[in-house]
Amino acid sequence: MKISSITSIIFILSLTILGYGIPDSDGTKFITSFLYKDATNSSNFSLYLYFLTSVQNPGPVVVRYYSLVNKKMMLNSVAPEYGRVARLSFDYNDVISEGHFSTGMPLDVTDPRIFIDSTTPVKVIGHLFNRMNNQGDMYIVPPVTFAGTTYLVKLPKTGLMKLQLLHIMALENQNVNVEMISSTQGINLTSTQNFTINGNLGSPQKIVSSILSGSKKSYYFKASGPIIITAAVNGADLNGYLVNSNATVNSAIDYTAFVPQPIGVWDMKTMLTPKDKRVTVAENTVALDVSPSDVMGYNKLPILTFNNLNITNGVSAVIPIQQVTEYTIDHSQVTEFATQSSHAVAVWTRIGSPSANSNATLNGMYIHYIPESTQFYSGETQFITLYVGDYYEVYVENYTVGASLTLNGQNVLINDQTSRNLGFFNKTYTVVKITVPIAGLNVFNCSLNYVGYVISKTNGNTNTAYGYLTGFNKSKLQTYWASSETTTTAVTGSFTSTTTTTTTPALSGTTTTEGNKIYTTTKSSSRMNLNLISICLLLISKIFFFQ
Repeated sequence: MKISSITSIIFILSLTILGYGIPDSDGTKFITSFLYKDATNSSNFSLYLYFLTSVQNPGPVVVRYYSLVNKKMMLNSVAPEYGRVARLSFDYNDVISEGHFSTGMPLDVTDPRIFIDSTTPVKVIGHLFNRMNNQGDMYIVPPVTFAGTTYLVKLPKTGLMKLQLLHIMALENQNVNVEMISSTQGINLTSTQNFTINGNLGSPQKIVSSILSGSKKSYYFKASGPIIITAAVNGADLNGYLVNSNATVNSAIDYTAFVPQPIGVWDMKTMLTPKDKRVTVAENTVALDVSPSDVMGYNKLPILTFNNLNITNGVSAVIPIQQVTEYTIDHSQVTEFATQSSHAVAVWTRIGSPSANSNATLNGMYIHYIPESTQFYSGETQFITLYVGDYYEVYVENYTVGASLTLNGQNVLINDQTSRNLGFFNKTYTVVKITVPIAGLNVFNCSLNYVGYVISKTNGNTNTAYGYLTGFNKSKLQTYWASSETTTTAVTGSFTSTTTTTTTPALSGTTTTEGNKIYTTTKSSSRMNLNLISICLLLISKIFFFQ
């Protein structure tokens, strides 16, 4: 008992003294799933979870799931090591349930949840691929602290007889009531279903399997408590985003998957500070799906869009709620793209492809969340590449000459060939494309705030690709009223709660969310570190002198 307590205190002290930067997407409790359907030969599939520890002396990771083969809960233990990749493999038939009708309606599915518990922070990455045709994808698994109550999801257009798939899952031992609204952009056709999900271990969750749904179908979920969604397409159409209808194409599909992030709500009385800003370049982007927050008493959310053709003022857009607005990239004109929302979060999902070309069959496809600027972080990021020559696409905030950027301990070369400054938002963001020289575990480090994405190199033999976000923080966006009395709320849709404070539009603190509480930090980091050190020393004294 004494040794265990001292170990925990030393861990806290090491983080405090060294200022170790661990992004919020590294956590200690996760829920995820693998999603596929209609596998011709399930033995061709590999399913992995990767665990990358954030600390030098990590604790064990325990993984639980309901086995379809053994009809009971299974438990596995993983011992991660810093500087190494810990991998846990799963059998397709043990965790993926087949036989569900593809009606587009939420149906019961044998509990697909995989529960992950760690005593120290870890990063979790999911990976599903078909070894025969190389179709597959990787995706970051955020901890349950990112789970929200309201989601708005759209998936890429499917190939012939292929499916859009979603798992809707409750947290452990937490029952939820859910409303699902599916709609198709441009068609006055809406379907609403209400259902309940039991959070007990082994209880059925929900699956949505939709065939012939096109690329304009949106899925809106509003729950009475936090839920987690895994989304995938078992055959995304690589010709589904062509701008030139006369382009020469080859029939091709790819698998893509990701974990959607929740939206928020705008009460039509408050504003964001800072504003929700999101940026990307067109090179590896096929389309951007923008999911607006709900709006109380109205059916649209105003935003601004920017690109290299309109850098300064942007273009005003009023996008409908409960529907995803798609911005397809015309690569003959657009090289960079951004949005700004002053009222509530407008969540981005990137549909991407290596060296994307809107006038030709895509080089595979991937899909991932794009964070807003307060979700950037500084410090170390560990990530996995599958092939030599894959890319790391990094967006750096307020880059200055002399800033430290390293990959595997080597300085990253910043020049006109490897980077460019994005024109909008007063040239705040610099994007750097790094060719990764090794396959496997890599470590990127940056002294400035950034966010990064792994993007596979092109594979001309199979037209397959993978790509994923490598880390991000919880949102630090705040809301304010114009008056002196204001209500500050979490705007991410995650465990919504409210506190009343006295403030002005220029807020002095930083509001972050954790669980169902809001913490406002106004102390300096050095003062907080001293307080933490003092507490740890007092605890050590108690252990030695009072036991």
